[in-house]
Amino acid sequence: MITADGGVVDSEDAWGKRRLAFEIDKQTDGDYHVVMFHATTTAIAELDRVLHITDPVIRFMILRRDDLS
Repeated sequence: MITADGGVVDSEDAWGKRRLAFEIDKQTDGDYHVVMFHATTTAIAELDRVLHITDPVIRFMILRRDDLS
């Protein structure tokens, strides 16, 4: 999805299954992934929208890293 809108995936790191800090929707474990990427604000907004409506995704966070610009 990131590359479809002209973005670039810099790195991907699968942390695997970890225990959540607190139970979310009766889930105690989650599969963690860290993806570093560059994309336009439009592509990021679309990614945010799609992740919000994707049922298997219970939590996500998109951060801007100014130190890696």
